[in-house]
Amino acid sequence: MINQLQDLLDEHGKIEQILAELEVINEAMPINYPNLIHTCRELFSFWDIHENNEEKIFQELEKKGLKIPIEKIVFEHGELKKYKEAIINAINSSSEIKIKEAMNREGKEIIGKIRKHIAFEDELIYAIPEDTQLAF
Repeated sequence: MINQLQDLLDEHGKIEQILAELEVINEAMPINYPNLIHTCRELFSFWDIHENNEEKIFQELEKKGLKIPIEKIVFEHGELKKYKEAIINAINSSSEIKIKEAMNREGKEIIGKIRKHIAFEDELIYAIPEDTQLAF
């Protein structure tokens, strides 16, 4: 498998670890808000870098003639941003009530959507021929 694709799969594993950690933190009583905020920021920071890498790699693969649903991938990345922004806004409010509400709504939603998105991309990556070469 191309090193860049293996890197994406490895990043998906790291994202899943962060998502699992977020779920544990969010379900604990009492909620450790500093840890929750730190973990959300870690996820979002990592996710932004990961999205950029993915889009670059998938666009390159599409240019090579592979059937890559780049529009769907980019659309889903954009769709995830609204949930991320709602959580960031709640964190920036410094209100534990707003953070809890955002995590119960947008947090649960984004976790499910990220997992679904990653599963889709993993299937796509495993379908790419092993002898495919990238120019970067």
